[in-house]
Amino acid sequence: MTSPHLQGALAYRWCLLPLGSTASSYRATRTQMRAQSTKSSPDRTYYYLSVIDSWIIENLEKYRKGGYHPVVIGDILKDRYHIVHKLGHGSFSTIWLAHDKEKKSYVALKINIADFKSDQADLQLSLSDPSYIEDPGWPMIPILKDHFKSQSANGCHECYVTSPARVSLAKATETSSFSIDVARSLVAQLVHTVAYIQSRGIVHGDIHFGNILIDMDANFDKLSVSQLYQEYGEPPTEALERSDEQPLTPGVPTHATEPIWLGKMAHKFNVPEARLVLSDFGEAFSPLKNKQPKLGKDCSAPRYCLPPEAYFEPEKPISFAIDIWTLACAIWNIFTGRIIFSSWFGKSDEITSQQIELLGPLPPEWWAGWKAKYQFFDEFIEPKQGRETLLPFEEQFIKEMEDMARTSDRRDEPDMDMEEMKALLRMLRSMLIYRPELRATASMILESDWMVHWGSPSYEVRGNVPGSWLPVSTAISHV
Repeated sequence: MTSPHLQGALAYRWCLLPLGSTASSYRATRTQMRAQSTKSSPDRTYYYLSVIDSWIIENLEKYRKGGYHPVVIGDILKDRYHIVHKLGHGSFSTIWLAHDKEKKSYVALKINIADFKSDQADLQLSLSDPSYIEDPGWPMIPILKDHFKSQSANGCHECYVTSPARVSLAKATETSSFSIDVARSLVAQLVHTVAYIQSRGIVHGDIHFGNILIDMDANFDKLSVSQLYQEYGEPPTEALERSDEQPLTPGVPTHATEPIWLGKMAHKFNVPEARLVLSDFGEAFSPLKNKQPKLGKDCSAPRYCLPPEAYFEPEKPISFAIDIWTLACAIWNIFTGRIIFSSWFGKSDEITSQQIELLGPLPPEWWAGWKAKYQFFDEFIEPKQGRETLLPFEEQFIKEMEDMARTSDRRDEPDMDMEEMKALLRMLRSMLIYRPELRATASMILESDWMVHWGSPSYEVRGNVPGSWLPVSTAISHV
């Protein structure tokens, strides 16, 4: 089944898809596209897609040596995992829905690009150790069911098997928002999860809405493959064709595949259904054990939630504090339905300017080194006239919460009371401190007024009493 926000969007014809392009940039006839590709970049390969939009599939240019595994529907990996649909992709992996022929169940199969080095398997196995089941954050950790290598024409690929999740928060909130009760529960679960991870000496390194998932319904495994297709539709695929009319190389799949939509929109979830999973440990690391420190320039968080120390101090080591910053950005998004810092084109300087508007002046050495500062501010760090700006921290959050209450699925809900709002704002502000050494720690967040009086109680209402259950499924990222 096509995601609701994609229905009606599959209308482009013969879209040429070079690296970094968008489908709308290349609407033309097949002949025009072939001529354009030859003229513009003769040293690159282009592939045609007439039905599936480029922005919902992986970058086809990355099917090359060292790149993606050329998997197609019907393939069987390890003589066990039958590929039946696609779940999504990331910069370093594709994720597939497979049917485990041995266990007679569905799995999420994450396949890394070739020769990608990661400690994911070891860290994930350590975190999902059942001896830690009593910790409130343990149930939201993906259980690694299998880990193996698969050889393709593009190289050797690490493969990770978990249970499929229902939907990422990124997809669930594209045109919808969570109720206050569900948002409160999700935030509490996420805080407990990050606190558990950090108590084990591990940094997740890539917390964002694409990697925060909602767990699958327990009945999903009861579907046969034919019933799966009846319920959700067969995989939309399209044969690939090179713009130069040459045969596809062995490292390129014969077909492109659109991801399946297994979820529902945010406003339709109730508290018991909103079982959170924090996925994708491909960027995780252990600062106390790694022989080589991870540097700011190695942080792969999206720019809108990139911790400022990673941006302004790219050659300095990063540590646990980066997860606190990205956690705060996720919490803001869960409650308000909006990304805390954003730019239409992901411009770093615009995001930095918004951070200053919301949180106040940068540390002096960062301000001195920021070359674009006078495009946005005067010498007194006042926004230049005529530029739309954010309000100060508390005012902006309250405004966005009020906007959400008036215009969204929360219209009929009671507002968050001011006492809770103030406690939440205090917690968030302690997490969004520029200097990482001054930022709140995970244990401090657990002990904050908001977590003690509102967050953790909502987590317990969900039924998440430590040790009382094993997760129905825990999954790899679907975006």
